[in-house]
Amino acid sequence: MPSQIKWLLTAAAAVAVTVALAAALWLGGGPTQRSGWEAAGWAAGIISALALIATAAAWAARRPQDSSPTGDDIDQSGARAQGSITGKRGPATLGGDRIIQRRARAGGDIIGKQHDLPDQPR
Repeated sequence: MPSQIKWLLTAAAAVAVTVALAAALWLGGGPTQRSGWEAAGWAAGIISALALIATAAAWAARRPQDSSPTGDDIDQSGARAQGSITGKRGPATLGGDRIIQRRARAGGDIIGKQHDLPDQPR
């Protein structure tokens, strides 16, 4: 979905929530009556519950993105070294690499991905 449409939908939702709360307050007896504030409270609770349900549904329906469509999967969990640990070294790429280094221990640096400049030798 393009960014402009997301912003438009966000603005429309904000206006709709504001109008719903104002209508509940006004139709419930106005801001000077207790029943008006009670109606607005009910409307706020219902809108909050609907927002929570919509968020949960959107989160559950989202497609999982492949974390490394063009990159490498490198798992160095629990690696031990006297010197440094480097997950991957080479020219800069667009990304997509998945480098895991949980519980790695080294006497030197622990580097996930080191980018070389074009004129540097390996």
